[in-house]
Amino acid sequence: MLSSALDGDPVECRHAAHQAAKKVVLETAFTRFVLAFWSWSLGADEALIGKARTLALEEAAAGMLTRLERKVERRLGDCDDSDPSSLHRLRKSAKKLRYGIEYLESLYGKDAKPYHKRCNALQKRLGDINDLTTLVDRAASLARERIDLAPAVGALADRSESLVQEELKGLHKRLRRFANESPFWA
Repeated sequence: MLSSALDGDPVECRHAAHQAAKKVVLETAFTRFVLAFWSWSLGADEALIGKARTLALEEAAAGMLTRLERKVERRLGDCDDSDPSSLHRLRKSAKKLRYGIEYLESLYGKDAKPYHKRCNALQKRLGDINDLTTLVDRAASLARERIDLAPAVGALADRSESLVQEELKGLHKRLRRFANESPFWA
């Protein structure tokens, strides 16, 4: 089975898997599971979980996306671009929102695309910054352990730090674009 999956065109295989996942997401059983799990994860009592089982996904999707968006907005408000952990928290929240949009995209169709694009661009920019920041930290740690590598690791860290600064300049543009994008589900 694995070899047959590896034999096909990766783009076609990914597309087929994505379509199959969309079909499953639209099934009533999946909707009930998601809503019940969501209620349970919020610490809801049994009555609310039971109510969630009877809702249609269309009725609950906007609330789910709003909750994820508010978390991103809170993180944006708290964000300090000189604090890597602050940016990392924002990235994780943006990633959760992007996943939510992707899972519910079939309910909204093309209306979701511009918002998804902005969310994805923001999350990727934040991911690049996180990767470079992690590289700088690991390079510094390596230089402390292996003094013979200090010159090479120092050059790598310097270059990575300059790339972080470039990414941070572009981040402000992404933040503005994302903040100006109206939620498609509202």
